[in-house]
Amino acid sequence: MANAGRGRPADRDLDLTDAVYISRETAERYKNCQLSPDDLVFCKVGTIDRIGKVPITVPICVISQNNVGVKLRRKLVHPEYALAYLTSGYALSRIRAGSKKAVQDKLVLSELRSLPFLLPPLPLQKEFARQMKEIRELEAQQSASRQRLDDLFQSMLHGAFNLNIVYWVMTLFSGDGVA
Repeated sequence: MANAGRGRPADRDLDLTDAVYISRETAERYKNCQLSPDDLVFCKVGTIDRIGKVPITVPICVISQNNVGVKLRRKLVHPEYALAYLTSGYALSRIRAGSKKAVQDKLVLSELRSLPFLLPPLPLQKEFARQMKEIRELEAQQSASRQRLDDLFQSMLHGAFNLNIVYWVMTLFSGDGVA
């Protein structure tokens, strides 16, 4: 079982890079802290605007007291729609405005519970999720394309620089250049 105590809500899926894994027996003791794939996780202290989704590769996730889990009613709300809505500028500004300000922001659960949540019919949410998936795929393709262009440009710069030096050295030693 993944223990998301060290996991961090990320832009989409929960980042479990530093997660600690616990036994099933230990997880049973913390049943009230368990989340399933596609449930949402909020940071409770500090970066309260970080919201992630439990990856589908993690069947059971136990969260720590520094996080807040949200179990979604799948018959009413699609996880991708919920995550997109809760990470929208509107929702995040409401979450930040309702936080307790101290040394670090602290998420106030009553404020989170009272956050207005626009809930279109499930088929529209699914269509929204499908379109978001297409957009993310296009963004990934564009990012890969930008990386290839960067690599090509660096290669051309390297080649141009090396050719310039070769030309300069050849000119210098051929007697045509000025030393």
